[in-house]
Amino acid sequence: MGFKVYFYLFLSNIAGMVYMLYLAVNRPATGWTDLVAVMVYMFIMGIGMLPGIAVQLILFFTKR
Repeated sequence: MGFKVYFYLFLSNIAGMVYMLYLAVNRPATGWTDLVAVMVYMFIMGIGMLPGIAVQLILFFTKR
């Protein structure tokens, strides 16, 4: 899909991992911390895919 999409996905991956680590370390809720951290990670990855797809669509239509 191209470097620009990978770049946005990689940035969201890093942001998701940092926030997941923050939730796992600083939240006192035992048992739910791991599940919530993984759900937040997947949510941030999904958000990171949207700008990547938008950039690819813009590039696709401007090159035509």
